[in-house]
Amino acid sequence: MLLIATFGCLLHIAALNGWVNPNYLQGGRSTPENFIELETGSLTINVVILLVVLWRSGRLPRPMPSVAAKVLFGLLAFLFVLNTVGNLFAKTWVETLLFTPLTALSSFWSYRLSGLFQR
Repeated sequence: MLLIATFGCLLHIAALNGWVNPNYLQGGRSTPENFIELETGSLTINVVILLVVLWRSGRLPRPMPSVAAKVLFGLLAFLFVLNTVGNLFAKTWVETLLFTPLTALSSFWSYRLSGLFQR
């Protein structure tokens, strides 16, 4: 999860700097008018995911309470499922072929980290 969240941050930073073709992101549906807002939102979400993963792993000063971890990672798992479905309907093959597996894995790992499957 740490690697995928870091990759997500770097990807959206690269997009905001013009190093990634905007047609390959946001399902190929962004316009020049809303691209910066969408990418800033995506970067913010990826930074939050990165912080949650670092917090849960104990790499931040205070450990994350287990209830908070279950809720946050359960929510992330659900959001990644929605994102995976959205990637399947992206207008670009790059997003469908590259990002669908990444978001599916992220959903699976978030679910595992949530501990919701444990008895």
